[in-house]
Amino acid sequence: MQKSLWDDLPIQVKGIKVNSLTKACKECGIEQPLDNFDTQYFRADGSKSPRNTCKTCKRHQQRVIRKLLKENGPPPDICDCCGNVSSDSINIVIDHCHTTDRFRGWLCNSCNVASGHLGDKPEIIMKLYEYMTKEK
Repeated sequence: MQKSLWDDLPIQVKGIKVNSLTKACKECGIEQPLDNFDTQYFRADGSKSPRNTCKTCKRHQQRVIRKLLKENGPPPDICDCCGNVSSDSINIVIDHCHTTDRFRGWLCNSCNVASGHLGDKPEIIMKLYEYMTKEK
């Protein structure tokens, strides 16, 4: 049986090179074996989906958060960004710069996730602000 031309091409699926079973960590950027990533969830077919952050970077972030919590005490009842009050449905979490590991404040889960989705980049956040406030 003749080999297909497509068999030798690397397949890219969400940053995973399926042929080599490696993945680049979103934090350190290092291409690593999938064993260096925790499992995020199992797919419908039973296969694993690795997290985007390697175990080493994840441990580092956990140490940083423990240190910042120790230095800055328990979270307040109000989000530093939007003013939402902590409740059963609103969690207040610690926010820090992933580049410098410096404490920035306390955010509700919604503000924290929004900031993360925008890459924690002020210029992108400003572009969104300008878009949201422009006249239609």
